[in-house]
Amino acid sequence: MSLFTRFLFSGVWIFATCNALASPVIHAVQDVWPPYIIDTSDYPGISVEIAQRAYASQGYQLEIDIRPWSRAFKEIQHGRDQIVIAAWYSASREPQLRFSNPYLYTEISLISRKDHPVPFGNFEDLKGKTVGIVEHYAYDDDFMTSKWFQRVPASDLITNIRKVLVGRVDLFIEDARVARWTMVENSISPEEFTYIHPPVSISPLYVMVARDNPNAQVYLEAFNRGLEAIKANGEYDAILHKYDSGLPLVKKPAQ
Repeated sequence: MSLFTRFLFSGVWIFATCNALASPVIHAVQDVWPPYIIDTSDYPGISVEIAQRAYASQGYQLEIDIRPWSRAFKEIQHGRDQIVIAAWYSASREPQLRFSNPYLYTEISLISRKDHPVPFGNFEDLKGKTVGIVEHYAYDDDFMTSKWFQRVPASDLITNIRKVLVGRVDLFIEDARVARWTMVENSISPEEFTYIHPPVSISPLYVMVARDNPNAQVYLEAFNRGLEAIKANGEYDAILHKYDSGLPLVKKPAQ
């Protein structure tokens, strides 16, 4: 065997060995949704870090492509071999989509301009009001079916924030922590808004995958195992502490 042939075989063997040792990759699609999905290297987001560490503990590498939510949701619906790492459950999604165990809880609140507060105890209090929502988000079923107010869809959260500021809608609905991060990132003062209590709902966050994805069971079971592992070794609490900016993260709602 010539020296060149031995070198060629050695190169092929090294390449094959490196390939075999590389962690399998799981692809995720998601919109920017701070502080859960931030798309920066130092602070990629709570959901990003939880999912990455959970999957890494099970031998997987997670790669995330940032998309507008409507596009990301359609890609998952159409059965591409991808996951969404921060999704709410709804009964309407159940026929097409599967969900992991919940890993965090979000308090979904109504938000208005501070100089136009809206008393709220139940949906009847919103009679005649307009509420900005984001297209394809899975809001509470009671909120989505109430006849007392009008839901006005927008493509993203910042559009709803600006609509409330200029009076085009009366309120918008969002996780209060997400709203504050988005306002600050867009040079809008959170002090111009009122966060109305009680929250409309406390909604768990899940990893989501299409039912017809042949790897769905593998992806969800790996995440669930990894989630328990990073809770046990302290990584989960460390991630939450990193992003806690005065609005306590909800690990589990009070019973």
